[in-house]
Amino acid sequence: MNKYLCGKGFDLIAGRFYRYITASFLHENLFHLAANCLGLYFITIYLDGKINSVAIAVFAIISATVSNMIFSLIYRWTESFVGGSVIIYSIIGLIVIMQLRCRDSAPFMLGTWYGNWTLGYFILANVINGSAKRADISSIMIHGISFAVGMVIGAIILITGMIRV
Repeated sequence: MNKYLCGKGFDLIAGRFYRYITASFLHENLFHLAANCLGLYFITIYLDGKINSVAIAVFAIISATVSNMIFSLIYRWTESFVGGSVIIYSIIGLIVIMQLRCRDSAPFMLGTWYGNWTLGYFILANVINGSAKRADISSIMIHGISFAVGMVIGAIILITGMIRV
């Protein structure tokens, strides 16, 4: 399935732009999938009750798609990229913006289950990626891109009032 739905570099995408969306829902293996499911579960604990779950899902899909497009433009000849970490890092970017903009909201706390897991995921996903490559620069790049995209889109939706916290 990865062969038909994975992300590809811009020079190899051949008009199949749906791959920018589908790449975020594919994984290298079960470990990769489990790690991203756990990461997603724990980071969204903080958002529970603060933002509607449909709004989080729409935000995550848009942010991940934009992140995949930017990554594809930078790594124009990459053969394949997959993984939901772009969703997770964009949500972490949203949480950072919420901390800066939403003073009335409960702060994100380390020392909690969600806080410790989020910090652990944020670090470990940059040390080892879904295909068990350690310190792979492309993983660090896509995570940085999706974190920044999450912050930018998060700021836009909070400033414009599209999402109320």
